[in-house]
Amino acid sequence: MTSKAYLFEYSSLNLVIHILKKMRKIHIICGPTASGKSAYALDMAQKIRAIIINADALQVYKQLKIITCCPKEEDLKITQHFLYNHIDIFEEYNAHKYVNQVVEVLTALPDHIPTIIVGGTGMYLQFLIQGVHRLPEIDSQIRKSVRDKISDPIKLYKELKEIDPLSASTLNQLDTKRISRALEVYLQTSKSITSFYRDDNLYRPLEGCDITTHLLLLDRKKLYENCNKRFESLIKQGALDEAQKILPLWDNLHTSAKKALGLKELVNYLKDEVSLDDAIKVAQQKTRNFAKRQMTWFRHQLKADHIIS
Repeated sequence: MTSKAYLFEYSSLNLVIHILKKMRKIHIICGPTASGKSAYALDMAQKIRAIIINADALQVYKQLKIITCCPKEEDLKITQHFLYNHIDIFEEYNAHKYVNQVVEVLTALPDHIPTIIVGGTGMYLQFLIQGVHRLPEIDSQIRKSVRDKISDPIKLYKELKEIDPLSASTLNQLDTKRISRALEVYLQTSKSITSFYRDDNLYRPLEGCDITTHLLLLDRKKLYENCNKRFESLIKQGALDEAQKILPLWDNLHTSAKKALGLKELVNYLKDEVSLDDAIKVAQQKTRNFAKRQMTWFRHQLKADHIIS
């Protein structure tokens, strides 16, 4: 694919436009981790005979079913689930690919089937609801050359500032994810990434659909209790065995899969660097911290039709 192909690789634009003109009913269920989103979604799916689409950035990985709390086998028998455990942990995955795949799922389904999109990854949901700017496809060699430098964020930022000072001026020097993306786009197109952030370049994937958002916001004390109990439950379900399989791959793993809550702590335990009790306590603390950040984000960034507490 050439650098002139400025698109997300949406499979068929005509089909996408066709489906978006129909009033498909979509329920978006969101909230912080351990708030009960999956159970809420499954209960709703049974009542309205809906299918479920994942909106969690880490539940996409094949090798992380347990530690990311993916639906269990008995849940999968109740209704169809999409975009869970379909990506290898070494594969790059991002919000742009996610939007593309959601559109592909919706395009393949009859428009009369109710749809539930459930998850806590705010950017994924924001792109679906508010739209996303089309960015160029990046050549794999360019991406690799940029990612090889990511361990030195200051040097990476300096390189971007030299060739694209406009983009650099809008970014934090330590935000390697956005710096890398801006650098990739410039190397691919010789254009600043800011030039793609135009209203006429905004794609709204769910435009024309009938969307209802449900935000789960538990009492903070209850939410933190859920975070603690959930990680203890994951250990009983086999999270350690899952981490053991990741251990030989850990040092060469450079995708977002490495960010799965608790995975690093369990790997550290398996390396004999910490005790299991300490690994669990740190993982629980990080989970609570993450849930707190999610609560703040959803309160300020998402306008919900229904708030469940």
